[in-house]
Amino acid sequence: MRVLLLILLFLPFWAGSSLRAQTPEGDIYTLLRAPVEGAGKAEIRQPRKLAEALSNYRAKNAQHPGMDGFRVRIYRDLGRDARLQSQVAMDKALTQFEGLHAYMTFDSPYYKVSVGDCRTRFEAYVLRQKLLGLFPRSFVVTERINFPPTR
Repeated sequence: MRVLLLILLFLPFWAGSSLRAQTPEGDIYTLLRAPVEGAGKAEIRQPRKLAEALSNYRAKNAQHPGMDGFRVRIYRDLGRDARLQSQVAMDKALTQFEGLHAYMTFDSPYYKVSVGDCRTRFEAYVLRQKLLGLFPRSFVVTERINFPPTR
């Protein structure tokens, strides 16, 4: 009974703080420093080097958006006509599978084509199974992927 009373007592505070944390106005430090009517004042003390490290981390992530994930490599080759063949493989994948995203890269001397933005290796294996009919030499690779769409 006491546990239920405590949960009911703290539920409004917990729900309010979780909703406030999801606002896009800024980082957590900006949100904590902002005045809230009827609430106390938060003072953040941190070493200068820590603040600089966090700032550098945010700047680095802003330059390279995305997250670590998996894709299915459908083409990897080098040679005289590798660029043309990579474009053919990319076009083939995009026409056969609606909504699939394809990415062509040149990592000297190889031209590579990868498809999908999978967060887990399992998702990538499922996608690979769908692609095996057209691309029997495809395989799963670890790459930096785009963020999944928000609903």
